[in-house]
Amino acid sequence: MDGIILTEHVSVLIKFSTEFATNCPFLSTVYVIFPELSSERRAALLKTAKGKSEEARVSFRRVRDEIVRDIDVREKAGSIGEDEKFRMKKELEKLADAEGKKIDDALIRKEKEINS
Repeated sequence: MDGIILTEHVSVLIKFSTEFATNCPFLSTVYVIFPELSSERRAALLKTAKGKSEEARVSFRRVRDEIVRDIDVREKAGSIGEDEKFRMKKELEKLADAEGKKIDDALIRKEKEINS
C-alpha cells in the first residue's frame, strides 16, 4: 500500500516540476559568469590569437601558391593563353589581398576584445 501512495506522490511531483520548468523562463536560460582576465592570461590569449592568424595566412598562401602553379601548368599545356594567365594571376592577387585584410581586421578586432 505504501508503494502505491509513494508512486502517486512521485508522479505528482514530476508533473509539478515539469509544469514549473515549462512556465519559468529563467530555468531555460543558462548563465555563465567568467572572472576578469589577468594580464598574464590576456597576453596568452593575444599570443594564441596571433598564432591562429599566422596559421590562417600560411594556409591561405599555400592555397594561393597551388592555384598559381595550376595556372602556370595550364598555360604551358596551352589550354589558356599568356594574357589569360596574367589576368587570372592579377585577379588572384586581388582576392589574396582582400583575404589578407580580412585576417588582419579579425586579429585587430580580437585584440581589442581581449584588451577591453
